[in-house]
Amino acid sequence: MPDSSTCTNARHLLVEVATLKSDFFSSYEAYKRSRTRDNAEHLRTLKGQLDERLEELQFLVVWPAEMERMMGLKEQYKQQLTLLKRLGLHVEPALGNDEFERVVLRDINGVDRPAPTYQEVLGHFVKNLDYLKMKSGQGFKKLLLVPFGMNIASLVTLFDDYLPRIKNEKGEKPFPIDFSPVAVANDLATPLAERALTYDSSNLDQNYHLGISKMAILERQSNQRVEGAGWRIVLSQEDETSRGIRPIFENGLGKELSGRPDIVEQKLSWEELETFIHDTKQPASPYYGEVGMTPEDWIMAFITHVEQVGAPLDQLEEHRRLPCLLTGVYHPSTKQLFCAHWRPSVKSATISKVGAISLARLDAVGVRMLVPVL
Repeated sequence: MPDSSTCTNARHLLVEVATLKSDFFSSYEAYKRSRTRDNAEHLRTLKGQLDERLEELQFLVVWPAEMERMMGLKEQYKQQLTLLKRLGLHVEPALGNDEFERVVLRDINGVDRPAPTYQEVLGHFVKNLDYLKMKSGQGFKKLLLVPFGMNIASLVTLFDDYLPRIKNEKGEKPFPIDFSPVAVANDLATPLAERALTYDSSNLDQNYHLGISKMAILERQSNQRVEGAGWRIVLSQEDETSRGIRPIFENGLGKELSGRPDIVEQKLSWEELETFIHDTKQPASPYYGEVGMTPEDWIMAFITHVEQVGAPLDQLEEHRRLPCLLTGVYHPSTKQLFCAHWRPSVKSATISKVGAISLARLDAVGVRMLVPVL
């Protein structure tokens, strides 16, 4: 149900629309009688004002209702803010007419960046509504609000501190968790090493990868005055049964959702992985427009899944050594990607590097894709 401020604003807009509509028809009758240039100009002005108010009304009422129908966007946004606060990000009071407190990250340049407001998130959804409707039919309904601009090392520290504090409804740990349960590759452990990483690379090549650094992404967002700069808004596939993150299926158990086949676990060579990443950039691909996960995405996906399901994401089983490849970030100088999983034997989450040789040694791997909203 819309909140009281939304209802009040909608009523005011409806009154304005009714008044403008009445003025428009009265002016039109006057124009038909005299057909003066002044009357014509006044009609154009009223028409422009009427269109603006109708667009505001649509954004205030119609689009939020559509997003709620598709994926319960507002409730998911609220849940993500709650998780980010539990994770340990700084919280500031709500500003003006904002309904929610603001969660703030400190980016790699020391700049404080508040999370996008619900209205800003909604605005990004509306810009790509037709595409997001189509991807919603393919299961991409799970909102992740990712503090992308942070140093990964800082985010990992918060993740490592957060996991041992997880409790279920009975006040117990939902599964065995070590005291310090996160291990990451050295390239993610320090801010300086992180600067060598590139995001959204089109090719797994040392020189021709076409990726972009986090610093460059933040600079571009700031120059373009992007609402929610420093954050990633992405959609992951939702599991139809648990409402958590959709699992990576064993080969032969995947489905096809609205023309998109599941990416099942499989043995991949480096060349085959390169081909897959390249194909996701092609309009004919069923995965076109999707992006690979980054370590930042995976951490938020893991936390979201644990809070909603009470079980770890991408857990290694005794008969399945199945890490999730994070194809959204690349280390050009060493020509390596990263992979992530939960290891129950040591009760910890691991994000490690993988290259052509180590990839060939794995029996199978999984790839999890996301739909970018911002």
